Amino acid sequence: MDGLDVILLADEINNPIKGNALLNKNDQPINLEGVVPAWPEGRDAKFVRLRAKGAFTVSAERKAGGVRYVDVTSDKGNRFALATPWRGDRVTVVDDHGRRVAHTTRDGVVSFRTAPGRTYRLTR
Repeated sequence: MDGLDVILLADEINNPIKGNALLNKNDQPINLEGVVPAWPEGRDAKFVRLRAKGAFTVSAERKAGGVRYVDVTSDKGNRFALATPWRGDRVTVVDDHGRRVAHTTRDGVVSFRTAPGRTYRLTR
């Protein structure tokens, strides 16, 4: 994986409190700010299966200075909310069958209902 740094946060699966500290602050939407934008500018980065409040597992990748995708797996089917890492309101959400998912984007937060055990991909 030449030129790509991978942050493997398997410990977060066993220690969800630590993972929540990176992604969640109180009852705010999940925010990648604690992980991806803090990575050195010009360096590609990826994190995999970081636990987040609300029974979610989140993965994301930053390449060429921008977040390429955010993958979310829902354990319990709660509503998911993310402070979007992209400018503007244009976000696409698809499920693990490639079907578009209805969502709202308001004030920089994208949110949608999830189903237990399903994975969703958010892209610009």
